[in-house]
Amino acid sequence: MAIDLHNTASRLLGKLAANKASAYLQLERQAGAVQDQNTGLWTDGTKTLLPLDGALTSYADKEIDGTRIVRGDKRLVCAFDVPPLATDVVIVGGSKRFTIVQIDDVNHAGQTQVYKLQLRGC
Repeated sequence: MAIDLHNTASRLLGKLAANKASAYLQLERQAGAVQDQNTGLWTDGTKTLLPLDGALTSYADKEIDGTRIVRGDKRLVCAFDVPPLATDVVIVGGSKRFTIVQIDDVNHAGQTQVYKLQLRGC
């Protein structure tokens, strides 16, 4: 019998998030932004806040190279149920905002279990 890593990863991240001070995680996603063809100015679209289960950590000093990973960057391992987009903003604790630098999925046997995000403060 095969192990269902998909649901196991989700349950574990939910438990980790429940035990962390920074457990309140959201993805802010904007859709429908439009550029005026005459002025070139952008009109904001609709912003949606999506709840996110995950565990937020800092990078170890030995991982910080000053170019690819800089001091202050964070690592977020999050559940598969809300696939992140490069244009999303991660909100931690209701107020700290981070842009997504890189998205990697952990994909065993053709099914994503978790996403690993590199975040940088806005």
